[in-house]
This record gives sequence, C-alpha cells and structure tokens, in this order.
Amino acid sequence: MPDLIKGKMKTPPEVVEALLGRVPLSVGDFERLAEMDYRATAAAFTASGLPNLSLVARLQRDLAESIAQGESLGSFKARVKGRLREKMSEAALELTYRVNVHSAYMGGRWEGIKSAAEDFPYLRYDALDDGRTRPEHKALDGLIYPVGSEFWQSHYPPNGFRCRCNVSQVSAGEAERKGLTVSTTPPASLPQPDAGWNTNQAEDQLGFLQRIEAQRLEGVPLDFARNYILNKNRRDPSFNGFARGGGIRGEMRPVAVLPPAAQEVLGSQSQLVCLSTDTAKKQAISHPELPLRSYFSALGKALDSGAYIKDQDGSLVYFSSKGKTMVAVVKATKSGKRLFLKSLRYGSEEEIARIARRAGGL
Repeated sequence: MPDLIKGKMKTPPEVVEALLGRVPLSVGDFERLAEMDYRATAAAFTASGLPNLSLVARLQRDLAESIAQGESLGSFKARVKGRLREKMSEAALELTYRVNVHSAYMGGRWEGIKSAAEDFPYLRYDALDDGRTRPEHKALDGLIYPVGSEFWQSHYPPNGFRCRCNVSQVSAGEAERKGLTVSTTPPASLPQPDAGWNTNQAEDQLGFLQRIEAQRLEGVPLDFARNYILNKNRRDPSFNGFARGGGIRGEMRPVAVLPPAAQEVLGSQSQLVCLSTDTAKKQAISHPELPLRSYFSALGKALDSGAYIKDQDGSLVYFSSKGKTMVAVVKATKSGKRLFLKSLRYGSEEEIARIARRAGGL
C-alpha cells in the first residue's frame, strides 16, 4: 500500500469517497448494527471514546480531509488531539486512523479492480515482509486467485487491526510469461483472517447499502437510517438543486426518518419521510429565509425534539422552541404507504399555541 500514513502522497478521490460513504454512528448504535448483521458495519464509521454523534461525524470529516491532502499521521494527531483531549486516548486515535485509512484505501480500489478484470483477471496477495507481519498473513503472500474468486470475499485486505496487506493486479500475459500459479479453489487449510475480519469490506459496504436502499431502509436501526439519509443528501451535489425546486416532476427524495411511535400515530407503514419536487419548489418560494445550508440541521432540530401536535388534517406538526422555533409538518398518504414533508419553516410560540388549540390541546 502506498505510504499514506507518513503523508508521502495524496490519496485518490475514490478512497476519500469510500470513507465518507460510511454512515457515522455512536458506538452504541454501531454495536447494535453489528448484532443485526456484523457485515453491515463495513458501511458505518465510529470511534470509541467519543460521547456523541457530532464528534464522531466531525472526526470522520477530519480524517477524510487528512487523507485527501496526504497529511501524515503525526500531523493529523497534532491537529485534532486538542479538540479530542480527555475523550480519546492517543493510542485509540492512532488505531482509528490506521484502520480507516487502510480500509478506505482498499475499499476505494475494489470497484476499479472489478472494472479492470477483463484486462487484469487475477489478484495477487501482497503481505509486507518485516518483523511486524503476522505469520498467518505472511503465509498468504504471493497467492494468486481470479478477481471473482470466493477467496477475495474472505481474504481481501485488511484482514485484522493494523493489517498492512495489499493486493496487486495481474494480467493473463504476466501470469503466462512469469509462470505464475493461479489457484482456483482455496484449500481448507488456508490461514484465516483475524476474528471478525473474514469478509470483503468493500463488497459488504456496497452490498449492504444497495440492499437497504431497495428495502427503503426498512428494518435497519433508526439512527442508522437517519444518519444514512443525512450523510447521503449532504454529499450529493444534485440535492442542492432539488431542494431549491429544480427536481424532476414527480421526483421524491428521503429527507428524514420517523420513530415507530410517530408512525403509529399517522397510521404509516413506512418510516421514511420524503420531500417531493412540488413541495421543494413551494418551500424555496415561500420560505427563502431558510438557507439550504441550514436545511438538515433545521429539520433535525424539529424532528429530534420529539414534540408534536396531531393537527385536524391528520398531519403531525413537529416543533422545537430551543432558540428559533422550528416547525416541520409531516403527513401520511391515505394508504399509509408513504410519508411526506409538507413544510419546514421558522415559526413562533404563538403559532404552536394556535395549532394546539385547533387540535384540542397538546
């Protein structure tokens, strides 16, 4: 692997994308996700010792910025340790850096490896040969398997904490010229990765995200679904145009998730709250005072408050009175199959009181 740890090169953009594509989670939510499906944790990012999600997400962005610029590990630690003092030990911070740099680097390469399989149909396992290399990993050095082999579903690096193993692409011509042995079926005696690492994290991340997208995020932990939507929309440049009313007619995009209790009040079969093109256009015209950069924080502030009134039309009016009063109106379709955000705006305590009186009280 190129020496990203020492900051000797800039990281390819697909590596940064592999890191930022992971959903930031608190340690507790990460552990709950692992209980549901341990392979799903390849699609998440966390850091032990950090007490809240905002710090986890900030560390993820710091780490992505660091490896994008080719910053060394030492420089990274010096830059962030002041903010994280008494929350993460230096050893924990270094481990988080090393594990995520290597995982992101290998994850970012995987799609390119698969795309180039026609020209480079084989992969060779490359273990560093020094005093720190684990015997089990060293025993894998030089093994060559086709890109599509089951071997790479369990042995594609990294294969443990602080693993530094890599792979190199091999063409059919090179294999023939050098007389390289290409294996087909892994033997039963093959050394195994460290416990919990016998997966292809790149495949796991992509596969899990595609699967939950197809299932409309149903069945995944609430905070994972919420943070996945937030992470995806913030990173999607096309969302800016959509939220300003520039979407395709009939287009809908998930913007939030409702907890089960609120779904029950609305009689909804879905936890996803969608924003339609028509509503986005109306929002842009009617509430220009709400800048796009504040969209997600404003929506989160209203929904996360947990305070709502069921209005006469059957919608839920969420509100938060901390600082500026935020109001978010969510309504289910008659079939209960979909939830829509009908309005997001600054409000007032007087408006909330009027809605409460109209609905018969809080």
